[in-house]
Amino acid sequence: MSSATFVALFIAALVIWFIVRVVDILLLVFIAILLAVYLSAVTDWLERRFKVARYAGLTIAVVATVAAVTLVGVRGGENYARASMDTFDEHHCFDVTLKMCYN
Repeated sequence: MSSATFVALFIAALVIWFIVRVVDILLLVFIAILLAVYLSAVTDWLERRFKVARYAGLTIAVVATVAAVTLVGVRGGENYARASMDTFDEHHCFDVTLKMCYN
């Protein structure tokens, strides 16, 4: 192999190493971009549909989104917790007091 191939492989390895090291930050940036696009679209729709100011539309969009996410969490959280505990009990044979079951 030529030295140019080794240099290219070394640079590729450095790029992959860098991405692995900052993947958490890249994921946060990606989620922030998605949230910004979503809130901008909802704000634009509120501006066009109801003729509200941009700051008011953004406030309404944020409050409505937080309320919807909270409602989904409250309504679905109990079922999720119950299903998780059922799965935990079945797989690990623990009762409510976390004592080992002897069947």
